[in-house]
Amino acid sequence: MLTNQLNSALCFILVLTLSSCAQLSLFQDAKTAGKGNITVGGHLSGYGVTGEENGSFDQIILPSIVVHGGYGVTERLDLQLSASMAGSLLFAPKYQILGNRTSKWAMAVNPGGEVHFGDFDDRNIGVFRMHLSSIGSYHPSDKMSIFVEPRYIVQYQNRRDVDIFYGTNAGIQLKISEMADFSIGSSLFRVNDSNQLLFQLGLGLRLKLNTE
Repeated sequence: MLTNQLNSALCFILVLTLSSCAQLSLFQDAKTAGKGNITVGGHLSGYGVTGEENGSFDQIILPSIVVHGGYGVTERLDLQLSASMAGSLLFAPKYQILGNRTSKWAMAVNPGGEVHFGDFDDRNIGVFRMHLSSIGSYHPSDKMSIFVEPRYIVQYQNRRDVDIFYGTNAGIQLKISEMADFSIGSSLFRVNDSNQLLFQLGLGLRLKLNTE
């Protein structure tokens, strides 16, 4: 009993660390912005942590705010940079490997590297996360897309500590004008090999500063 409680507490600390710092998704579909186009935006998210025994929500962490920007280097490649209120910075280029601006189906790869700027000393060199991600999306019309984004995160902390987070983001992106997209999404991630899950709900807005 005590061992289970200790494992739950340790797992919860790991989840708390990730949810307060890591960026799980930008809530976007697989299509890129297009060559020469600039985008800016942000999203607001809330997190829940499931209990290890009964699946109930033990903790809600609100809010998490992320701002991001992107630039279309080519028709298929966007350079993306995002920053969270918790002090993390994520560089995650998106390369579209399937589809074009008018296709109903699209797919992209979206790897990234994230640094959390915490306290640095001889024992704590901060947190670095490696993101491996792909995005698939279906576009029933030019004003709506449905996206799924499996993601695998490796977290390095305090030189020796390595944690694994893996899961999926999914949501809907709506075109509300020629210059703006609105998205709503959710995430579900498993922490290492534990039974605890990290759940996220978020709302996002992306603005196109210039379009062809």
